[in-house]
Amino acid sequence: MEFGGGTGFDAARATDAEALAEQSLTVLAGLPPKLAVPLAQKMQRRFASAELEKTAELKRSGASERSIRKQAEAGGTRSKKSASRAARRADAVNVNPSLAEDVDSGDLGEEQLDAIANASQKTGGEAAKDTELLDEVKGSPADEANKITSRWLERRDDDNGAKTRYERQRAKRKLTFAYDPVTGCETMTAQGDRETIGAIRKIVGLRSDALYRKDGGRDLPNEQHPRTRGQRTFDALHQLVTESGSAPSRGGGRPKTPPVRSMIHIVVTVDDLARDQIKATCVGGEGLLPESVLDQLGCDATIAGTVFSQQGETLWHGRFHRHATPAQFAALIARDQGCVVCGADPSRCEAHHLTPWTAPARGRTNVDEMALVCADDHHWIHEEQLTLYWQLGPPDPATGSRPRVWSTRPATPEEIPAAGAETGSTSHSHHSAA
Repeated sequence: MEFGGGTGFDAARATDAEALAEQSLTVLAGLPPKLAVPLAQKMQRRFASAELEKTAELKRSGASERSIRKQAEAGGTRSKKSASRAARRADAVNVNPSLAEDVDSGDLGEEQLDAIANASQKTGGEAAKDTELLDEVKGSPADEANKITSRWLERRDDDNGAKTRYERQRAKRKLTFAYDPVTGCETMTAQGDRETIGAIRKIVGLRSDALYRKDGGRDLPNEQHPRTRGQRTFDALHQLVTESGSAPSRGGGRPKTPPVRSMIHIVVTVDDLARDQIKATCVGGEGLLPESVLDQLGCDATIAGTVFSQQGETLWHGRFHRHATPAQFAALIARDQGCVVCGADPSRCEAHHLTPWTAPARGRTNVDEMALVCADDHHWIHEEQLTLYWQLGPPDPATGSRPRVWSTRPATPEEIPAAGAETGSTSHSHHSAA
C-alpha cells in the first residue's frame, strides 16, 4: 500500500502503521480459529471506528461530499453506494462523536449505524442525538435497525409531517430497468410512496395466492410446487400488467385502451431463405424465441418480417395484424363466458387460435376458429403442443340447446410449426409471407 501527500514525517508514520498492521495480521494468522475469529472482528471494529473518525475530520475540515466519496473509493474495493454511506456515517459522527466509540466497542454495527445515519440526514442530525432511539437500535438485532428508525420517523411526524413524507416519497417515485451482470438477468426496480407500493403489493399478492392454489396449494408439499414464491410473484405481476387491457370497462365489453401486445420480428437473410431457416425474435427481447412461446405470442401479436441482403441492406419489410378485433373478442366473451378450459373470468382471458396461425395449416382469425382461454391455460396448450376442439354436449332439458364441450388432443404435424433444420432454431417460414 502506498501513502501520498502530507509531510515526510507523516508519510513515515503511515509506513510504520502499515508495518504494525502487517505484524498483527501475521500474529493473527498463527492463532487457532477460536481465538483468531473474535480477535479479527475486534480489529475490524477498531479500524472501522478509526476510519469513521478520520472521515468525520475530513468533513469538518471543509472537504466536499465529492472528495470524501473519492477518498472512500480510493482503495478500489468500494462501490459508489458504499462510499456514499461512508460520507453519511461521517455526518452522523460529526453530530454525535460517541457513535464512533459505539462502533469501536461493538455496541453499534455498521448496518445499525447506517440506519441512524440515514435518519439523521432526513432530520438535520436530530436522529443521531436522540438517546432513546440510539438505545433502541443498539439493543435490537442489526436487521431490525431500519424498521426502528422508520417507526421513529413516523412518531416524529405530525399530520403535516406525514403529508410531507408522502409528497417526498411521491416526488422520488420511479421504475427503472437494468441488466444484472452477476445473475445474468434483466431487473426491474420500483420505488414510491408507501400507500401506492402497498396497494400494488396487495394486488400482486392476491394474484400470487391464486397461482399458489392453482399449482396445488397446501395439498402439495412446497418442494413439489412448480414455482417458488418469488417466481409466482413475478408471474403474478406479469399477468396483471399484460392483462390490464383485457379488463371490461364500466359499460361492459372491451376497454378503450387496447391490450398490450407483443411484436414478433421475423429476421431473414438471403442465405436463410435458401436454407429455409428463419429466426423469430420479440422486439425488446434478446435471442431466438422458443417454438412454444412463439406459438402463444403468434395468437395475439403483431407480426413483422424483414428480409436482409448479405450486406445487411433491407430488401423487404412487411407487417400483418393477426389478433382478434375488439368486436371478435366481444363475441368470444358472449359465446364462451370465460376460459373454456378452467372457467376463469373473461377479464383474464385471451383469444386463442384453435389452429395456430404459425402452423402449416394456417389457422384463421375467425370467431368460429378461436376460443377464450386464460393466460395460464394458453401457455399450457402451446407448451404441451395440444389442439383445443369442441363437440356438442347433451341437450339442455329446459331450453333444448346443446352446449359446446371443450377438450384437448395432441396436435397433428399440420398444427405444429416445423422445427429449424441446421441450428436447431425454430423454422417459421410462413411468417414472412408476402
